[in-house]
Amino acid sequence: MKRKIFKDLDLTYQNLIIIVLAISFAVLGSTGLILSTQVDPDELEHLHATWLWNKGINPYTDFFEHHTQLYWLPLMPVINIVEASNSIHLAVVAGRLVSLIILLLLLAASYFLFAEIFNRITAIYSTLLWAIFCAYYPRAIHIRPDMLMMLFLVLGTYFLLHGVGYPVGRFKKNIFIFLGGVGLALSILVLLKAVLWVLPIIIWLILYYWKQRSHQSFKAQLISVSIFISGMVIVFGLQLVWLISVNDISKFLFANITTNMQLGSVYGDPREIMAVIKRTISWVNAPIILVLLGFASFITQKKVKNNFSKILILLLLGGSILLTLLGNDPEYHYHFPLVWLLSGLSGFRIQIMAKKLSFNTRLLFDTSILALTLILCIFSFGPIFFNEGLKNSTEPLQYILDNSENEDSYLSASNSTPIFLKESNPEFFMAHINPRRSVSNGLQSTTPKFVVATKEEAKRHMSNDLLKSYKRVNKQVLVLE
Repeated sequence: MKRKIFKDLDLTYQNLIIIVLAISFAVLGSTGLILSTQVDPDELEHLHATWLWNKGINPYTDFFEHHTQLYWLPLMPVINIVEASNSIHLAVVAGRLVSLIILLLLLAASYFLFAEIFNRITAIYSTLLWAIFCAYYPRAIHIRPDMLMMLFLVLGTYFLLHGVGYPVGRFKKNIFIFLGGVGLALSILVLLKAVLWVLPIIIWLILYYWKQRSHQSFKAQLISVSIFISGMVIVFGLQLVWLISVNDISKFLFANITTNMQLGSVYGDPREIMAVIKRTISWVNAPIILVLLGFASFITQKKVKNNFSKILILLLLGGSILLTLLGNDPEYHYHFPLVWLLSGLSGFRIQIMAKKLSFNTRLLFDTSILALTLILCIFSFGPIFFNEGLKNSTEPLQYILDNSENEDSYLSASNSTPIFLKESNPEFFMAHINPRRSVSNGLQSTTPKFVVATKEEAKRHMSNDLLKSYKRVNKQVLVLE
C-alpha cells in the first residue's frame, strides 16, 4: 500500500514505520550507553554538587563549583532515592536515566522546531539524524548539562518562532512569545555559553520586526518584544533573588565567568581548531557533502515555509561555530548546537533527494538507515559483555565509601569524587580548575583520610612529604597511614 499519511506529506506508512523504528533503535542505542560507557569525572562532579546542595550546603559560598545550579534540580530526586544505597554505580545509572528522559524530550522538541524552520519531512529525517548522533556519542547520555541546555534552546526557539512568525490569535501568540523568552533564559541559566545561541535569536527578532514595520504597528511590535523580554526577566529575576538570599553574587560570577575564562579555548590554537574541524567532518552523523548540499539547497530554495528561516539559520550557524571555537577542547559536547543544525541541513537535503526516488528505492534507502541504527544499537551494548562498562570504572572510588566512617573526609586532585562524602575543604573542590588552589595547600590545614589522585595527579599536586603519609590502595585512591 502506497497511500500517503497526509495529502501534504510526501511519506507513506511504510516509510514512516521504518523511520520510527530507526529512531527507536537509536534511542535504544543511547540506552545501551548508560551501562556500557565508563564514568566521566564530570558526571561525578555534578552528582556530588547535587548531593552537597541537597544537604543544605550552598554552591559558590560553601563549596567551589564553576557551573550554574539549575541542572542539579532534576538530579535531586535521583540523589534522594539512591543515597541510601551508598553506591556510585547506582547513582550514575540513575543520573544517566534522567539524561535519557531529557534526550527523549529533546528529540520531540527537535521535530517541532525542524518542522517550523523547514518542513515536516525534513523534521522527520533531521530528528533521525540527531538521534543517530546521540546513539554513538556517549556524552549525549552522560550526566552533564549540555543536553538540558539544548532542550531549553530548542523549546525557546520553537515557541518564539511559532508566536512571532505564525500568529495563532493574539492571546496564544503572546503566550508562545512569553514561553520563548522563558525557554531561552533557562538555557542560559543551565549553561552560560547558551548566550551564543540566544544572541543570534535576538538579532533575528530585531531584523524580523524591522522587516514587518510596514505590516505591523509599532505598538503591536513593542508589546510582543516586551512580552518576550518579560519572560527572560522573570527567569533571571528568580535566579538573582536566590543569589541575593545566599549572598554570593560575586562568588557566582567568579566561579561561572572568571574561572571558566581561565580555562582558555581552542580559538587561537591552529592545532585545536583543526581538531575541531576534523571531528566535525569525521564524526558528524551525516556525510559532510550532505551538509553542504543541504545548506546550498536551503539558502537557494525559493519556496521556503518562512524566508526569514534562512536568516535564522545563518545567524545560528555563526553563533554555534563561535561557541565551538570557544570550548577549551575539541570534544563534541562543545558543539552540540552546531551538530544539531548540521542534522537539520542534512535532513533538508535528504528530503529533496527522497522526493525523486521511486517508492521501492526510497523504501530501500530508509531500510538501509534502519540497518545502520540497528548496528549502532548492538555496538553500544558491546562493552558490557567485555567487562569494560560502567561498573569497573566506579570501583576505585567505591572503595572510599565502603571504607569510610561518618566523620571521614577526602580531598580530590581532580573532579573525580565519591559523591556521598564531604571534602575536608570544599573550597579546594576541583583544584585543577583554579591554579591558586592546590591539594598541597589544602592538606596543610586539613588531614583527610582519603585523597583522590592518580599517580600523575599526586606527583603534580602533592609534595614528597605528603605522599609519604599516604598509602595507595588503587589507581585513584590514597589512604592516610
